[in-house]
Amino acid sequence: SCQVSHQFEGHCIMASRFLPLPKKMECCNNHPTLLLLSDKSSVTGFSDFAASKGTLYNVRVIEATSSTFIGVCGDPGVLIYSWADFEDLLDPATSTNHLEPLLHLKPKDAPRPVEINDIDADDDHIYGASGDGFGCYKWNFDGEFITSYPSSQKGGLHSVKVLPKSEVSHSIVLIGGEDGTLGVWDSSQDKLIENINVKEAMNNNSTVMRSQEASNSKFKPWENNASLWLSHIDSPTDISSSFWGVCGGAEGGSKRGGGFVTTWHAQTRSLFCGTTTRETPQRMVYDGIDLTTIANEGVVSHWTPSTLNRTSRVQCSPPSSYAIATQEDGPTAIGGVGRVVDIFSPMRNKMYSLSVK
Repeated sequence: SCQVSHQFEGHCIMASRFLPLPKKMECCNNHPTLLLLSDKSSVTGFSDFAASKGTLYNVRVIEATSSTFIGVCGDPGVLIYSWADFEDLLDPATSTNHLEPLLHLKPKDAPRPVEINDIDADDDHIYGASGDGFGCYKWNFDGEFITSYPSSQKGGLHSVKVLPKSEVSHSIVLIGGEDGTLGVWDSSQDKLIENINVKEAMNNNSTVMRSQEASNSKFKPWENNASLWLSHIDSPTDISSSFWGVCGGAEGGSKRGGGFVTTWHAQTRSLFCGTTTRETPQRMVYDGIDLTTIANEGVVSHWTPSTLNRTSRVQCSPPSSYAIATQEDGPTAIGGVGRVVDIFSPMRNKMYSLSVK
């Protein structure tokens, strides 16, 4: 293994994603740079380029109808890059450490880019969850602004998730953020289906809730003065999947913090099961049969999605984690505060750590 020391100095890995074909991983950090690193036990072979001024928050591989793209979001808005250009960047013989985006997306009539905290896409459209309180923006792949899905109350959005489309379901987009509301939208008609108050849903369905903190695992309802927010939304990639997951945090009330992980039935949009946690989960990802969360403590938790039984809880190097990338039956990469990215094996053992210079 490769042992490295913590080197914080204000550095933070904000997002990570395994790329198709070449086994490379990319990370966004809170400097205006997109980092590309090998998933080998070596810190060699790094390639980076300046994306734009400001902080970058997330990155996704976008498999559209016509081609494959890399989408990056943050303070500069949404930047869309060609995957073919990325492949050239990864080749030391052709890399120039400079890459121009194909598209720089912003809302209609906006004088400047708007902060985008998360992005997702379907075959024809790109969705950006804004941190400015104006909701979730929608563009086509020609860069044309289509519309926006407003959040139910004031406050920015943290997450957007396009659910896998089946032949019988709506084209569903989920959004969530500071107001603690899960917005369910029909993207084919750009109409709101339902706004779900996640705090009320947990309190009204206490029989399917549990607590990771209480010795008897009994759920204590959230108090009226507790404010909840949604930090991340995810779902399995299988179109036959019948559920999605939502995690987030809380402040106020006697608990004075903490968070939650919940699973929801897709067809009825009802809470299936949930648990409260001491830590605040900041990202979640489904990988095969497992659900993995990372949090504001230096821990990685693995859950059984159907019951939310925590099967393991292991330490990681970042004291607060924001970035997780997984491959089914492959490695998991975790980053956050500091310059260290941990690489875990499929058996959940930490194999080595990479130091981002």
